[in-house]
Amino acid sequence: MNNEDYGLLLRVYAKTPEDVNKIVERAITNVILAVNLDIFSNIIVLVPKDYDCGMTAKTLSNKLQEQNIKGIVFEIPGHHSSEALNETLSEFHWTIDNVVIISGKAMPYLTAANMNAADEAFSAGAMVVGVVVNELENIILSGRVQNTFAVWKLEELLSLGGFQTNLDVEEIDPLVKLIQINGKCIAILDPEEKPKLNIRKSKDGIARHNEVMTTKLKNQQIEVDRLSVDFDFIKNGIMEGYPKKI
Repeated sequence: MNNEDYGLLLRVYAKTPEDVNKIVERAITNVILAVNLDIFSNIIVLVPKDYDCGMTAKTLSNKLQEQNIKGIVFEIPGHHSSEALNETLSEFHWTIDNVVIISGKAMPYLTAANMNAADEAFSAGAMVVGVVVNELENIILSGRVQNTFAVWKLEELLSLGGFQTNLDVEEIDPLVKLIQINGKCIAILDPEEKPKLNIRKSKDGIARHNEVMTTKLKNQQIEVDRLSVDFDFIKNGIMEGYPKKI
């Protein structure tokens, strides 16, 4: 890794008290995985308050402290993909250069090899790096980076206002703005091995995943229309030499 500092942001919440223990256990496993990479200066777990039953943040924070595991828990109101996410990102400001936003279902992709490749992309001028994951392969290879696993230049992201939509396709707005300012600045990493996303087996976890997948393309189209561009505009923002197999 080069001299830039990296932070990691996970989002977790439990809609019902019955889900809390399993979700907290999964979050702790994911935080430990991140800690063991010995890459991240800061690890933050965001619990979006408006979507949670009210027990997850305290339970998770207590468990991390009891087990002496590096990680900070924030409970923030607002939409989980815009207001709450932006406020949490602002907590990282001036402490790190680049932030990994990753879903718990994509944690098998958080490897030293993928992070080293992302670091090389930033050295080559990337403003955002997207890692191709199973089920979203075609979308990400087309430049439409997903926060399922994305690494953003934090100061640049925040200077654009962060994430601006509640349609669960929050990445489109900053992608378009970064290209408009910087030209080709998207790096796409395409791992040789792409395990299936580790969807939570709960009823809520499966329903949430299915909802996002069935509405993603429609909502991405709404966003590019709002921004007066198209999908090709984003694809043309991919840097030379990318997508890159790793």
